[in-house]
Amino acid sequence: MRFRLMSNEIPEEFITKTGSSLLAAILWNRGYRSLDDIKPFLNPDSYVPSGHEVLPGLFEAAEIVKETVRNSGKIAIYGDYDVDGITSAALLVRTLRKAGGEVVYHIPNRFTEGYGMNPDVIRQLAASGCSLIVTCDCGISNHNEILLAKELGMRVIVTDHHTLPEVMVEADVAVNPKMLDENHPCYYIPGVGVAYLLSQAVQSVMAFELDFDPLQLVALGVICDVVPLAKENRYWARKGLTALNSEEGTLPGIKALVEVARVKYVDEDTVGFQIGPRLNAPGRMASAEICVELLLTDDREKAYQLAAEIDALNEERKLLVSQVLHSLDGVEPDGCIVEYNEFWHEGIIGIVAGRLCETYQVPVVLMTGKKDGSIITGSARSVEGVNVFDVFSRVQSLLVKFGGHAGAAGLSTTKDKLPELIRRLRTELSVDKSEAELFIDLEAKFDYFDLTVYQELKKLAPYGEEFPRPIFRSAGVEITGFETIGNGKHTRLKLKHGNGSVTGVWWNTLISDIFTNASLTFRIGVNDFNEEQTLQLEVLGLEGPQITRGRSLELEDMRYLPGVRPPDFFGPQIGIFAEGLRADEGSFDRTGIQLCQTLVLATIPPGLTLLKHLVDKSRCSKLVLGYEASTSRPPLMHRLMGIVKAGIKNGSVLTIPGIASACEASDSAVIAGLKLLESNGYLKLEMEGSHLNIQLLPGERISKENIYYRRLVVAEEETAAFREWMSSVTPEELAALINAGSN
Repeated sequence: MRFRLMSNEIPEEFITKTGSSLLAAILWNRGYRSLDDIKPFLNPDSYVPSGHEVLPGLFEAAEIVKETVRNSGKIAIYGDYDVDGITSAALLVRTLRKAGGEVVYHIPNRFTEGYGMNPDVIRQLAASGCSLIVTCDCGISNHNEILLAKELGMRVIVTDHHTLPEVMVEADVAVNPKMLDENHPCYYIPGVGVAYLLSQAVQSVMAFELDFDPLQLVALGVICDVVPLAKENRYWARKGLTALNSEEGTLPGIKALVEVARVKYVDEDTVGFQIGPRLNAPGRMASAEICVELLLTDDREKAYQLAAEIDALNEERKLLVSQVLHSLDGVEPDGCIVEYNEFWHEGIIGIVAGRLCETYQVPVVLMTGKKDGSIITGSARSVEGVNVFDVFSRVQSLLVKFGGHAGAAGLSTTKDKLPELIRRLRTELSVDKSEAELFIDLEAKFDYFDLTVYQELKKLAPYGEEFPRPIFRSAGVEITGFETIGNGKHTRLKLKHGNGSVTGVWWNTLISDIFTNASLTFRIGVNDFNEEQTLQLEVLGLEGPQITRGRSLELEDMRYLPGVRPPDFFGPQIGIFAEGLRADEGSFDRTGIQLCQTLVLATIPPGLTLLKHLVDKSRCSKLVLGYEASTSRPPLMHRLMGIVKAGIKNGSVLTIPGIASACEASDSAVIAGLKLLESNGYLKLEMEGSHLNIQLLPGERISKENIYYRRLVVAEEETAAFREWMSSVTPEELAALINAGSN
């Protein structure tokens, strides 16, 4: 990741107008230079939002709605399965029911219908007596479906915000902000923004008012649809977040979801990372109609029941995302990533594509098959400079359909065209991998940043698309300690700050040593643990000299005899190595070594090589011998078969290091044992990358003449001898051996 420092030289006149040198630097460096530019940030209430009359066709659409309601016609709201489509549908259903209309709604099923309008659904709506269809967040490209609706005697109002087609649909009215000039405040509003303006227009022509603040729904759609957070979108998001935090007036469904997510205060981060993913999950896993039902209900008990169901679907979604990411561990980006796997879940490949795109900074297309096997569906995410929608346009002869934006799009194809499509996409999408570049808003002394600065930054909130949270840099920062968190994926840093310290979290990054006099790039946040607010930084970059630790390793002897209760280990920056029966949630094994200053051996490693590897990779300065001084172990074959059987029964991912850890054995012993079982017919063994596919078989008597039996015996004897030595070796002897073999 690259960082570019913006200008620290801000005109005094601009600072005076802003009233804050910090806020002036942020706004100036982001291109806001005039008083008119900065006024909406400093005084949000001064912003004058656009009225419903700005969108072409909106008044005509409202009049059609009025006429339909007056004539007792039945209206169908046709939404979409993401947060934007869900909130749009809920807002229009509530509006038209308040107007006295007979209203039904339909949210497409991602798996059986896909995005947009579906001809079978159109026929069903006509058969049920609907006389008017109002789309929201979809419809602008559904030419054939709209013509079908017209043929069946229904009128159609399209409200959408997606890219306009070359030929407009023949709806009675089509309302889309992309019809405006690109500089118009409403040009980039999401689908729920269009629905909100239509709601206002209907209220105006039919002379009524809603009994709730609709901006709470609009804020959810604006933030989750990742539209530019400027002008109208910024105004709506800010007002909507205020409504979401009000004691009275928040819709019961939103309030229930907030409580299920354990969110104390609703801001743009909690919407984007807690509430939004939950509202998106049902559409990815089953049907999003439960979310519209949640946003429509006024029954608190029902709201909590629905919110709990949605939360459970989100947990399932997270598990599936983790599994797909795991299956792509070995992927090597070559200008782009284009992959197909028939077993991936169709609903979550877009999330995974986004994660990979962010990680590798290349375009990503992931595809999987629908349940019936006839259609291949895919999701794409792209980087700046590569318009994935245009790329799909160039290969549309190989597609059934496609849609989306420059940075995110979806497609469907057939299996016979898949090989050629993969080849073409890899050619069309391939780019030189580049580092993401982030702009540093301000460089200042580290002690300058405190809770007062955090509170001042909140004046410019909400942050989001095209107005991200500010990035800062400080030189001369001392890293006094660190520990790994999140199953060894992230690092928590202890940073010297004045006479005390602050915590920094570096996501998806591990450091190898303590730094001194470092240059730190970061964002400011807070930790509300135990309702006490403390400063916490999100670390983005770290440069500077490391403290070179001498290889003198301090040892402490806490070994104990069989039958004695094991000691307890507490303290900061302690890592506990434990395998076999001693492994628990507070420890790590050879497959996930953690950084720590004190390494406790709660079990004996099977050999000196692994022991040195543990000391080296954990970067510890102190080693505690905290294991039972005993050499007694059940035969490896008994342990091995037990672990394999349990793994197969539980559907666990089996690997050589994982099995060896569970058996407290060396990798070579486990390999010999598995080969011995395979050669004697006890199992069928296949390697798939680093994973083992094992099928149990009846087997026959094991021959001691088998070469793998002899290898197993040698490996077990070596491990037993090492355990015996580790049970009696003096700390001084062990320290000397480890230090002699370390750099």
